[in-house]
Amino acid sequence: TVEISDAQVKQAYDSTKDQYRTAPIIKAAHILVALNKNATPAQQSAAQARVQKIQAELAAGADFAALVKKHSDDKFSPQGDLGIIDANQNKAFFDALQSKKVGEYAAPVQDDQGWHILKVTLTKPGEIKTFEGVKTELALQLRERLARERYQKLYKQMKAEAEENDESLDGAAGKLKATVQESDWMSQHQKGSGLGAYDKVRELAFSHDVFAKGVPSKSRNSAVIELDANTPKARAVV
Repeated sequence: TVEISDAQVKQAYDSTKDQYRTAPIIKAAHILVALNKNATPAQQSAAQARVQKIQAELAAGADFAALVKKHSDDKFSPQGDLGIIDANQNKAFFDALQSKKVGEYAAPVQDDQGWHILKVTLTKPGEIKTFEGVKTELALQLRERLARERYQKLYKQMKAEAEENDESLDGAAGKLKATVQESDWMSQHQKGSGLGAYDKVRELAFSHDVFAKGVPSKSRNSAVIELDANTPKARAVV
């Protein structure tokens, strides 16, 4: 287990706090001019003419809510309210609105429903989450990262030591303050218990260099192998 202090977590937060910025919030309303995606050129022209007429009325100071009731084809939202515009769910709306202020209109946006005349009704800038709000999550991420770095360091040390002193695992175990584990008797082609349950171990245990025709004095360490994602092991038959 990798131990970390609150100071380390805070330092990690200070150096990456922009990653914890929430997305800005935009709420909007619309006037929908319905247009079938298979509309004829004449129908498309008629829809565009409606959009231009509504835009002209808005530019002349007409009340948006009144125009929603008068013109909008959205029967599910008679007030035109779209709620919060999520950038992931409706990028076209979000992109059209993100530079606008409350009360301003975006350029008409077309989708499968037709044309949307959009009005910003509320904006709230993104905020950076507090340290306390992300402390637990960040501590877990930091602990996992440091554990991976420690694992890689030990892996390289084990590999170098096992290759340099290839007649015994004692040197590698001593350097890493680890314990050499010995297996029970195992068969090359039959899964056993303990270390013998791993196919990689049995394959290497009976390889030319490691098995050495069953003569311990001629046995050599195997290459470093991974029994699982977090446990590098070098094995030799002795």
